[in-house]
Amino acid sequence: MFFEVSGAAEHTYTKADRIEKQYFNHYVYTLSEIKRLLARYGLQTIAVFNSAE
Repeated sequence: MFFEVSGAAEHTYTKADRIEKQYFNHYVYTLSEIKRLLARYGLQTIAVFNSAE
């Protein structure tokens, strides 16, 4: 089962008289989803590392 978690963000940069806006989309995937996506394109997961810190 897949639950999409995403969010959009906007960041504004200002320097002198110039203003520039950048828009970002963020997505969150579980480890299982990432492994399935990689396998779909012929890539194999060799090892997984994590940390609680």
